[in-house]
Amino acid sequence: MNILFLVMSFLVFAMWVLAVLRTFAAIRTRGQTASPVGFMPELRRWMRDVTRKQERRQLLLMTLAVAFLAFLALLPSP
Repeated sequence: MNILFLVMSFLVFAMWVLAVLRTFAAIRTRGQTASPVGFMPELRRWMRDVTRKQERRQLLLMTLAVAFLAFLALLPSP
């Protein structure tokens, strides 16, 4: 496997992990509770919040990029 592909995959995955952790921390902080019962309504609010549209789009694009790179890793190398 190409070293450039591995480095690129690592960077995209690291950015995705940071985005997910930041999102979950923000949702948990807004919910002010650690229980799943308090997390789910806050997650629903975050998903519908118009001001968080860019965050949701960024997280979606990074998730798709991670999935695409995982798919490319499964393909046989030439």
